[in-house]
Amino acid sequence: MARFDAFTVNIAAALTAAMFLFVLTPAVARDAAPFSLVIANEETELYRFPARPDDRFTLAWIHSVEHETWEETFRITNAGAIEIHSTRFKTFGAGVPSDGADTTRIENGWVIMDGIDRTVDPLAVLATPKEDYRLHWNDEDYDLTPDDTPHVLTFVIVPALP
Repeated sequence: MARFDAFTVNIAAALTAAMFLFVLTPAVARDAAPFSLVIANEETELYRFPARPDDRFTLAWIHSVEHETWEETFRITNAGAIEIHSTRFKTFGAGVPSDGADTTRIENGWVIMDGIDRTVDPLAVLATPKEDYRLHWNDEDYDLTPDDTPHVLTFVIVPALP
């Protein structure tokens, strides 16, 4: 009986140690993001964010003609591509798409087009200080023209670094 008790104690100790390792391992390590969203200016990487399928980010800027805020929301696909999901703006005029979304509605003064779901990977943007380009990612806002000069920015999804 004493031998069985020692065996049981050893198994219990091993299971306890395994549970502690699991609990002490950060959730990020257990559920690592398979991709990274990389934003670059020519050859210079400006930002790199861990990204998972269905993560979303929003680009916002002041439209150069309408002088109103324009926002586009993008989604990371399961295949690791960037897809435009929705757009919203306050004025509807020349050059504004009239179709291409599943739904279009007006809400609190915004025209909102949802369900566009068109791949735009890589995404290239001419971000200028005059248009005040901003990125919204995981509840944080990032200025995309911090040095007050225009930049052609490329947004691309890449495999996560090991």
